[in-house]
Amino acid sequence: MMFSASDNYARFTADKMKAAYQVVSLSGWGIKCAWNNDPNNRIPRVYEEIAADQKAYDFSFNPDYVVIALGTNDNNAINQPEFKNPETGETFKLTKEHMDKWTEEAVSFLKTIHKNNPNARIVWMSFFKESPVAEATQKA
Repeated sequence: MMFSASDNYARFTADKMKAAYQVVSLSGWGIKCAWNNDPNNRIPRVYEEIAADQKAYDFSFNPDYVVIALGTNDNNAINQPEFKNPETGETFKLTKEHMDKWTEEAVSFLKTIHKNNPNARIVWMSFFKESPVAEATQKA
């Protein structure tokens, strides 16, 4: 299965507005964990390191807006079985009781985004209305 970051609303919107854009996209990854509860697959963990040439990203692109569309995979993880790390045997399961920690992680991520994009307005898009992650996103 292949996922593409080029056929998405960011590109479609930028094309319509004749605007420059960049996309950071890792399918299935979230704020606190991936869709399958893997806590290693978190966008905030790698955000400052993502670059096509495997070097730390230099943030020379100066966007007017940073649009975040995260939370769906975390939300889906709540209904998935716990993740067991095959190397360490450690387990993780995102639950409704983790939402305060989720909000802390989201706030920390927003601070990182602002630090690296100080002139940009930050917009957090959410694709669900009523869920533990939606409420935690609103708190962030």
